[in-house]
Amino acid sequence: MTKLFLFESGSTKTTLLVRSIGTELRNSEKIHEINLSGYNPNRNSLAFLEELKNLEIFPTAEDEVCFYGSGLASSQRKDELKAVFRAQFHIEIAVFDDILGAARALFKKESGVFAIMGTGGVVGYYNGECVTTRRGGYGYLIDDLGGAYELGKRVVSAWLNGDLPQALQNEIESLFDTDRDSFTSIYYNDPHLGARPEGLKKVADTVKLIAAYQETEAVNFLLENYFTTFFKQHIIKLCENKGVKELKICGSLAEVFHESIQKIAANFGLIIKEKLRYPALNLLDYHLNEISLRKKKEN
Repeated sequence: MTKLFLFESGSTKTTLLVRSIGTELRNSEKIHEINLSGYNPNRNSLAFLEELKNLEIFPTAEDEVCFYGSGLASSQRKDELKAVFRAQFHIEIAVFDDILGAARALFKKESGVFAIMGTGGVVGYYNGECVTTRRGGYGYLIDDLGGAYELGKRVVSAWLNGDLPQALQNEIESLFDTDRDSFTSIYYNDPHLGARPEGLKKVADTVKLIAAYQETEAVNFLLENYFTTFFKQHIIKLCENKGVKELKICGSLAEVFHESIQKIAANFGLIIKEKLRYPALNLLDYHLNEISLRKKKEN
């Protein structure tokens, strides 16, 4: 049976959806979901590459494989991943970066401004075919404003300065397994922390802890400042440039902190038209429609 294999990958997690082509999309019995480790060519992805060996993907003329992921903007990185699949399964795949993936998941063939607010953050304009303009999303060392890691840094700073509710202070201390006085020396000297993926993830994980404290004055103040900066630095400028007052957002932060983001957007006269946490199903829908249109033309 002809199948579509769609990978939607980030640095920490990959979702693979396998779908028989030609059946109803929303029939959940026809969609097989597999969770794998994350893939990013700029980071250690050995776990993903090992798990890939266990998949059953066979070289047929009809099966289609699409891969969306972080760190895949350049042709070189795309070609490297294609070579992995070619060597492992003797197949050709279509590779796209996660920015185009978010745009297609949110807009399909329509155009508009969108923001990714996941581990990292980026804002872009999609013309219905490709992302023509982007702002931000240049990695944790340069500019990932709008994402969980940058927000996490502000949470950690507030913790170290004693600005958060005591219960939240205690939770963050447990997360890092150290007190505030010892944190800095441990974090920068531990080879598994600092600028390593494990350490970056721990900083980003503090964002999960503040979700339950959004109504407190300290966390509300922190969120308002963070998202206001994100809007001023990237979203407002792109919306003004494109002459639009609406945008769509996706990612974990877009879901968890939707009310705060919506409030900030309203302060700037903007409307959040849609929020989406996981783009995989929408991307599956997008490619099934593309396959259907192509087959109609062929017939």
